[in-house]
Amino acid sequence: MSLEVIVPVIVGVLGFIYLILFGQRSLGEWGVERSRRRSERSGREEASEKQVDNLPSPDYVELIGRNQEMGQVGSVLRPYPHSQHSLVALEGIGGSGKSALALEVARYYVVNHLKLDRSERFEAIIWVSAKENLLTAQGDQIRPWRHRTLDDIFETIAICLGREDITRAPADHRVELVRAALKRQRTLLIVDNLETIDDMSVESFLRELPAPTKAIVTTRYRIDVAVSVSLSSLPADESRSLLWQLASQSVDASGDAGRVIDSLIGLTEGLPLAIVWSAARIRLGMTLGEVVEDLSSGRDDLTRYSFSGIWERIATQPGRVEVMRAVAALPAPVTLGLAAGASGIADVESVRAALHDLARLSLLQRQNGTWDMHPLVRRHVRQTNEGERDAILRRAIRYHVQYLSGLIGDERTQHVQATQYASIDPEWPNIRHLIGWGFQEGAHEDVRSLVGGLGYYLHARGLWTDAVWAWETGATSAEECGDDVAQARFLTYLGYMAFFMGRPTRATYYRRQAERLVAPDRPSYQLGSLLRLSGYLIRESGDVEQALQLFGRGLDVMRTCDNVHGICRLLNDMAETLALSGRTFEAEALAQEALSRADAAGEVIEKVRAMCVLANIALAADDLGRARAYAAESRDQALECGWWEDAGKALYTLARIEAAARSHGPARSLAAEAEVYFDRVGSERGIDECRALLASLPSGARRRAGG
Repeated sequence: MSLEVIVPVIVGVLGFIYLILFGQRSLGEWGVERSRRRSERSGREEASEKQVDNLPSPDYVELIGRNQEMGQVGSVLRPYPHSQHSLVALEGIGGSGKSALALEVARYYVVNHLKLDRSERFEAIIWVSAKENLLTAQGDQIRPWRHRTLDDIFETIAICLGREDITRAPADHRVELVRAALKRQRTLLIVDNLETIDDMSVESFLRELPAPTKAIVTTRYRIDVAVSVSLSSLPADESRSLLWQLASQSVDASGDAGRVIDSLIGLTEGLPLAIVWSAARIRLGMTLGEVVEDLSSGRDDLTRYSFSGIWERIATQPGRVEVMRAVAALPAPVTLGLAAGASGIADVESVRAALHDLARLSLLQRQNGTWDMHPLVRRHVRQTNEGERDAILRRAIRYHVQYLSGLIGDERTQHVQATQYASIDPEWPNIRHLIGWGFQEGAHEDVRSLVGGLGYYLHARGLWTDAVWAWETGATSAEECGDDVAQARFLTYLGYMAFFMGRPTRATYYRRQAERLVAPDRPSYQLGSLLRLSGYLIRESGDVEQALQLFGRGLDVMRTCDNVHGICRLLNDMAETLALSGRTFEAEALAQEALSRADAAGEVIEKVRAMCVLANIALAADDLGRARAYAAESRDQALECGWWEDAGKALYTLARIEAAARSHGPARSLAAEAEVYFDRVGSERGIDECRALLASLPSGARRRAGG
């Protein structure tokens, strides 16, 4: 090909490449553009090295605790795509440390600015405070300046970013100018005390923050536009560390410092502001007694500061004050039903709405289906309703009497209905308090009714010490009411409990006390139950035949009364006693009858016991497969219903079955598990049996199980 042809082709190709690389610009123009871009990139990198902020100085030396919450906030503040959220809300009652945590997070980004990856840095950190009051050792003081509106926030942003054009612009143009300004760098905006801002447009602005801006708000009221981080009390060890840091500075001798800290640790209840405030007052020369008196009263500056504006707010909403007072009057977390019953509000859905609203205001905390409040809140509310507390507690007692009656029923149906003892578990701490309060107030009929609904629950759940206290209280109240039947029932319960706790002499005493109140010639459930207790005590002494006679008499009484529960129970007792004496054929017949009757009547607990008896009978006959099936079913149903002692008995039987099968490893595991359940209910007899079985297993098996 000739040069005339090649040269134009080469020139055309080079021209095409030039157009692709440089467009219509000359080389000089391209060089200028390239320098400009390099300068802009260098400027952005230089800007990322710098940081502006208007953070206040912290009023603490070191933030103690809150590591988990710091991590939660930090994860939200990471850039996209690590975090798709722009707003995080620190929520909690006044004094829970929200502002301190927000400031500590911001200071982290200031101190570590150059150490962080460029994408993680904030070029601007802007603090906006709407706080109205400051709590000092001298008292609650009004803050002379604060941000109240969206325009106040815009002014602070403009000052921090050096954007005078924002403040000069007409009000209706400022939003877009601020949004444009925030887009130019990664900004962290912090709005402290959001709840005191009445301008609704602030929340709208925060809802639509421009990327890459992130924001932290502190608030006593829950908002729906943010990732929520709730601040509760500091754990005891962190409270102690903070108290030691502050209080020890004010006390000369270390022994005195320790005494001060021990005294304040309970009263401050882990509330950071209460800790700081108490230590500050001691530094001013107040005595420990004066500080403690103020904290205990519920009328101090700290309480007023923490509840500033909130009480007035809830007073305008129906049911809020009543529900707050009901929760405060009770010592333990309350269920929805108890909150409704104690407050006297018939509409449960209204109470549910009130509980949720109070939680949104950080006045209540929800945990595991119950509602509770911080002790500081409780002290404040109680001092506002001292005259109503008795009425609240009386309503609470009436609620629980009806609740237990509906759940458990009477003696003929208790074990049919009480297969869901877990529903009583959250109620028990308040029920216990109400029994004690009612007894002190002379409300003996209420106490008798409350205690009467708890008989089998307290035994099955292993609350044996509580059971003894409750039944002794119930027996005294029943005597005050002239109710011989209830008194005899509680004394009989006490006899059984003393027997199960390994105290036969005490059990005999209670049995004799109960016998004085029960007609021996008139068939009744109570007479049959006393005969059964007598049989237990006689069998314990080794007289099996007399025990069988007593059980037989008790069975006749229960048949006359047509009490299915009593019939099944005594059939099982007789079967168990016959099996112990080697009369397995008769024992199995009675246990099968108990199983059939219990299954037909829905008497789950007696079905569980019948299967355990049948498992032991099969084990004695060396029928290990059948024994294992009965024992496993007994265990599963006992665990499902929460009958810990019966679960322990079934597990112990399974352990013996595995030991008979020479499966020593499983036997050891099952015996150890059974011991846990016996220990849970305080059954020394069961614990001793488990330990004896474990000791009987070959030592080689023990080493294998341990390894």
